[in-house]
Amino acid sequence: MIAVTATDVDDKLFPAANRGNYIAVAAPGVDLLLPAPGSGYQVTSGTSFAAAEVSGAVALLLERNPGLDPATVRRILMSTARDLGPIGLDPQFGAGLVDVYQAILALPAATVGQTAAGVPSSGSH
Repeated sequence: MIAVTATDVDDKLFPAANRGNYIAVAAPGVDLLLPAPGSGYQVTSGTSFAAAEVSGAVALLLERNPGLDPATVRRILMSTARDLGPIGLDPQFGAGLVDVYQAILALPAATVGQTAAGVPSSGSH
């Protein structure tokens, strides 16, 4: 599990966000323009929207290296996050604001056509 909290455009904590030592990272989640029913859009806020961004980051990491285990994914996200709030890990922002670019750079790519374990994949790239 990767517990995610939400921040606003100024990297301030979303007032309704949970706090605790279980928070791993933060991601934008305040005043986001998102799709709405009826083919429209709405501005909304919440930690679930921040979690969706982190899920996308995880998907990119796994696409680049499908052999990653959950603990390694969590470690990469936390070690490459931009620290917010008190220095270091804290119960408001966890390790800080997720930095997808730095997370990808911290990960060696699996060889094309192989899984991370070096076993040939069944599909072609």
